[in-house]
Amino acid sequence: MFKVTQCHWRRLCYTYHPVIGWWHIPNMRARLQLGGAFHLLETNSIGMRSSREYPEKTSSGRKRILLLGDSYTAGDGVDNSERFSDIMESRFPWLDVMNFGLNGSGTDQQTLIFEQMASRLEADAYIFCLCPENIARCQYTCFPSMSWSEHQLVYRPKPYFELSENDLELRNQPVPHEKRSVEALGDWKCDFPYSNEFPEDPYAIYRFPDSSHWRLQKKILERFIGQTGEKPVYLVPMPMDRHYFEKSTMEFILERYRELEAPEKNIRVVDLMPAMLKDSAQERKAYRFPDDPHYTAKAHQVVANGLANEIGKYNSDFFLQGSQ
Repeated sequence: MFKVTQCHWRRLCYTYHPVIGWWHIPNMRARLQLGGAFHLLETNSIGMRSSREYPEKTSSGRKRILLLGDSYTAGDGVDNSERFSDIMESRFPWLDVMNFGLNGSGTDQQTLIFEQMASRLEADAYIFCLCPENIARCQYTCFPSMSWSEHQLVYRPKPYFELSENDLELRNQPVPHEKRSVEALGDWKCDFPYSNEFPEDPYAIYRFPDSSHWRLQKKILERFIGQTGEKPVYLVPMPMDRHYFEKSTMEFILERYRELEAPEKNIRVVDLMPAMLKDSAQERKAYRFPDDPHYTAKAHQVVANGLANEIGKYNSDFFLQGSQ
C-alpha cells in the first residue's frame, strides 16, 4: 500500500445480485482508498475477492477451508495478499482458503452466499467469521450505499429472513432495485440495537439470549450448519477495536455463540482474544487504521496465527504437511 492524502474518485466494485443484494464485479482489479492509503482489490471469475481461481473439487493432496464473513473477512483496507485467508494459504502451501467475505453483509446474506455460490466448491471445513454487528444487519431491510452518480448516500434494499414459528421466511426476493434517501426510509429498517441499559457496550444485545435479534441470528446459523454435511464448522466472533483495546468484554458474544457449539458434531467456537492480547497495548494500536476500525495488515497476521493455532488443536492435518 502507499499513502494518500485525499481522493475524490471511487471505483464501482459491486453489482446488483437478485438474491444476495450485491456482489463483487467478477474479474476486476481496482485500487481503492481506506485508512489514508490505497489497497488493491482483485476478484476472480465468480466474483470472489481472490487473486486466483478455485476448482469445484479439492485437488489430490490438498486441504480446503471455506470462509464466510463481512468486510473484516473480505479485507477492507488491505491488499488481497495481506488478508488472513491469503496469509494462511502462503504459510501452508497445501491449504486452500476460499474467502467469500462481502462488505456490508449480514449473517443472512453470508448464508445466502453459501447457498447460491460457495456450496458448489468442495471444502474440508468451514469458518464463519462473525462481526458483532452482523446480528443487527439480519434485521435490516436495507443498507446504506453511496450513489456515486448522485454524490449522495442512499439506502438500498437487502434480503432478510423473518422468524415465524421457529422457521425462516426469506423476504425481499428478488431484491428490489429501489433506493431511498434517509429522509424517505419509511418502513425500511436500518437501526443498530443500542441498549440504554448498557451505554458503555454497543454490543449489549448479546447479553439477552431471548432477544429477537439473537433468536434470528441463531436460527440462520443453524440453517447454515445444517447444510455443511457434518464437515467441521468453526464459528469465529471477530474482536472489534473496543475489545482488543480492553474497553469492553467479549464474554456475552462468546456465550451466545457457544449455544451452537457441539464438539461431537465438529462445531466449535474460536476465541481470537488470546491471540490478540499477546501484543502489548501499544502494539495493538496498529491493529486498526487511524481513521477507520478495519483490520490492518498487522491485525490480519494476528488473526491468521490465532485461527491456525486454535483450529490446529482439532484439525492438525490442515497445518501439518506430514498429515496430508
